[in-house]
Amino acid sequence: MKYYDYSVKEMLKKHFGENTVFEMRKPFSNTHKAADIKYILPLLWQYADKEALGFFVRADFLLETIIEDDYIAYISRFGTTDTAYLMFMITEDGQGFTMDINYAKKLVNEWEAKGYKTYVLSECIGVEYNCNDKSKGFHLTGHDRAGKTGIYEISSVSGKPLMTLSEHRCWEYYRRKTISVFRSDNEEEYECLFEPDVTVASITRGGNEKRIGSGIAAVKKLFAGCLAKTAYKELGSRRIYSRTLFADGKEINLSASRRNLICK
Repeated sequence: MKYYDYSVKEMLKKHFGENTVFEMRKPFSNTHKAADIKYILPLLWQYADKEALGFFVRADFLLETIIEDDYIAYISRFGTTDTAYLMFMITEDGQGFTMDINYAKKLVNEWEAKGYKTYVLSECIGVEYNCNDKSKGFHLTGHDRAGKTGIYEISSVSGKPLMTLSEHRCWEYYRRKTISVFRSDNEEEYECLFEPDVTVASITRGGNEKRIGSGIAAVKKLFAGCLAKTAYKELGSRRIYSRTLFADGKEINLSASRRNLICK
């Protein structure tokens, strides 16, 4: 079982040479001539690698890059934990990243058997033609948005493996605290969780936000005593799930600033 119908390793080696990682990471221009479209596949992977490296500037310390047959593996360290991120490149005109759970589990198990905490990483790269004219060349760009670029892990839900969107562990605590607060009638509990100027908004059919309340008292009035729970929501129809907070059947998105609640 493979994700691509070609070998990532052989394709990149053919284009960049034997010292593939070194050559691929030499300074390069993001503006390409129209004739370079025949090299689009290695160029897409080169740009995806550039995008992936930005993660290690912000978080883990990158130790090693290994180009495998079906992905690029980044070995990193944070504190005393060694981690493997398995990067898959997708294009903007595709349907978004998805992967067979059995294949994902196989890859994760292989790397975790080597002693690495393992995640799957997707990078989405778009091709934009200069002046919307293919004859004038093109440039590549990354798209960091839900369904396109993400970090995923294998979670066990009721004994069943699911591919889930990875998140910082603080969010699970935040959701549990929110559920506890919604069940409470104590305003001090709300003040502990939310900022005084917190706002509540809903998403309209047009995708815009409509403000429906603001302040601690408004949040308490809207949610006190409601049935709140955490559940897994599938992202589109991609067999990837995210942990989501629901209150009285409505999806609730919390902001890290504790100033916004978005109801869907």
